[in-house]
Amino acid sequence: SPVEEFIPQSESLAPGWELRSSAGIRFADGTGEQTADVVVVVVGAGYDQERETLDRKSTDLDPAQTAVLSSALALGKPTVVILVNGGALSLDELGPKRRSGPPLAVVEAFSPNRNGALPLADLLFGAANRWGKLPYTIYPRQFQYDVAMDDFAMSKGVGRTYRYYHGEVLWPFGHGLSYTEFELSGCDCGDLGSDGEATLSCTVVNAGEEAGDEVLQIYHRLSSGVRDALRDTDQPAPIRALVAFERVRILPGEKATVAFRISREDFSIVDARSGDRFVPAGAHVIEAALGTRGGSADPAAATCQFQHS
Repeated sequence: SPVEEFIPQSESLAPGWELRSSAGIRFADGTGEQTADVVVVVVGAGYDQERETLDRKSTDLDPAQTAVLSSALALGKPTVVILVNGGALSLDELGPKRRSGPPLAVVEAFSPNRNGALPLADLLFGAANRWGKLPYTIYPRQFQYDVAMDDFAMSKGVGRTYRYYHGEVLWPFGHGLSYTEFELSGCDCGDLGSDGEATLSCTVVNAGEEAGDEVLQIYHRLSSGVRDALRDTDQPAPIRALVAFERVRILPGEKATVAFRISREDFSIVDARSGDRFVPAGAHVIEAALGTRGGSADPAAATCQFQHS
């Protein structure tokens, strides 16, 4: 829900925290802890931590910001956490397995800079409902210690990216919520023609009460039989790979039908030895997923199966 639903109309914004590295944190006016209806906390990685020619050495928040975040959550108020950063942050304490606490929303704002404040305010207060979807996987904190950062073999160990990573995630690639609720009412798979192409048509329904945007995501996944055969030849195979996507805006109670052209090229993977792409023989699965239901981890993704010989 938008922030305004938690705030009485007669109330106004109050000053926030002052952050001091040595003295910890406190409310600027000394009264916020008692009067706040909603707490909005902005944390992330500043210019002194990451920029051109300067890389962060950790995906963790610095200790001072961690203290701010912990203090905000301890208030027991509805809380919005806005992340301002270039590279990904690992915030296990905000993830799906966090301990019980106040209602919590996490907004990945990346680097909105000077012109980003007003659109962000529109989103927070419900004047707009056009949220994005995560362009990468957000891993647990331990990932940075389990995977050598100078080894870019995607399939080694627990793997890297949504295509190969098989551990638990904080938030998956392609995930992003909305103030409304979307459903996938079904997909017409079509058949591969003589040109090796098929038309996939899916219908998305806005089952909520607000107009909003959804991103329909199409993934290719090898069948278990094909994966087993490739494993016997030491050929790495992705868990799934994004092959198409489309953003649609849908009014409450309305639906939108989106068509995609699927080709045999979408079934291809990279040969580990030659570097060339090839299409493994066997069954190939196309998944249609919704960003609001987890994107690449959508448990209710619609599936179509095609054969290649």
